[in-house]
Amino acid sequence: MSNYRPNVARHLKHLITDLGPIDSLLDFGAGNGWMLSQLLTTDVRVNRAPAVDVQKRPQCHVPVRIYDGKRLPFDDRSFDATMAVDVLHHCPDPAAALRDAARVTRRFIVIKDHTYRSVAGFATLSLLDEIGNRKFGIPSRYQYQRDFSWDAVLAEEGFHVRHRVNPLPCHEGVLSVTDRLQYGAVYERSND
Repeated sequence: MSNYRPNVARHLKHLITDLGPIDSLLDFGAGNGWMLSQLLTTDVRVNRAPAVDVQKRPQCHVPVRIYDGKRLPFDDRSFDATMAVDVLHHCPDPAAALRDAARVTRRFIVIKDHTYRSVAGFATLSLLDEIGNRKFGIPSRYQYQRDFSWDAVLAEEGFHVRHRVNPLPCHEGVLSVTDRLQYGAVYERSND
């Protein structure tokens, strides 16, 4: 499990660099900013990359703006791209969070999160979520999408799937059997 975050960062780098030049990237649900800090030290080049979250963390790697979790404190279509890494399933209403992320995004939404297809998959995600987040005081709300149900939410907001990887190889060793529950995707705004 110790290589989980570096593995996710490596996959995100590929997803984002394939998009071409990005002037502005919002890190939605940035936590302590570690993931964004890793991306900005690689080939990912952006002029502006703010980070937001609902909970202040000690020792942030980048400045993280705290907001109320209801409406992102940015104007419509403020960013070329928005990324949400392992955060949507922690939101009280992931669909509302996706709609708000779509509101502030001009071109691309990059998501790394979880999906399940069975009761066993849901139970596995719930257990891993508790183990991975309890020590940080992050509530597990168990709001995982079944199959790819968030696609429909983003379609309503004018986005389509540009690229998806599932399973996404995030874990190593025995936990790699859970990679089928991991996915990364880029959603692109359709022509208006």
